[in-house]
Amino acid sequence: MILTKSGGILGPIASVLGIIMDVLFKITGQIGIFNVGLCIILFTLLAAGCKQPQSLPRQITPPPSTFTTGDLAFRLGRTLQSSLIASSADDSMRYSHVGVILFRNDSCLVVHIEPKDDNLPDEIRCEPIEDFFSAQAAASGCVMRHDSLTTTQQDRVAANAIELLNSRILFDHDYLLSDTEEMYCTELVESIFSSVGISLSQGRRHTLPLVAEPLILPSDIAQNDALTNVWRFSYSDLRPAR
Repeated sequence: MILTKSGGILGPIASVLGIIMDVLFKITGQIGIFNVGLCIILFTLLAAGCKQPQSLPRQITPPPSTFTTGDLAFRLGRTLQSSLIASSADDSMRYSHVGVILFRNDSCLVVHIEPKDDNLPDEIRCEPIEDFFSAQAAASGCVMRHDSLTTTQQDRVAANAIELLNSRILFDHDYLLSDTEEMYCTELVESIFSSVGISLSQGRRHTLPLVAEPLILPSDIAQNDALTNVWRFSYSDLRPAR
């Protein structure tokens, strides 16, 4: 099944969700399609139809003056897909997505890549940090900084991120590290920092069923001892908006 480390309160739920994913994979396989990304999309659509509407809390305001180019923005998304990813991580590092912060024209932005739920291509994007951490996109999150990143390395990280952004690289629905033509979120961040000789994941990998290769989870990066938490939040601490 899709989950291998299903501890905590999500454990029993994760087992059921894994069974559903297996069924979807078998159904698509019968028509000759073996693509974990497609199964996740179908699963998300199925879950969305069953989800009860919730009142979202007020929008938090990230403090841009606290951040710097090269900081890492982690978040736990609100979708079941995000919960599946986070439930495979260690209890203290339950994040489902990550991007790299950079500044352009005094604006604090996050470069990241994820599958979209609209009609636009699933490609790398650059968006204001307020949108990345919006109440619709995140349940909680944090910003972490690599302690040894120099100013020169920061400039190179930003240049590499912009270069990938301009290339309009697409999301890798097969989650293959060996395929650099397409990337998923942690692969993108790992690649950006590799340009300055830094391995954020330090070789940590997770093996998940339905995925052909070991992959990097956000927790594999967040566990790096050189990363320091500079800001964190949780929408559960805020009252719903009226």
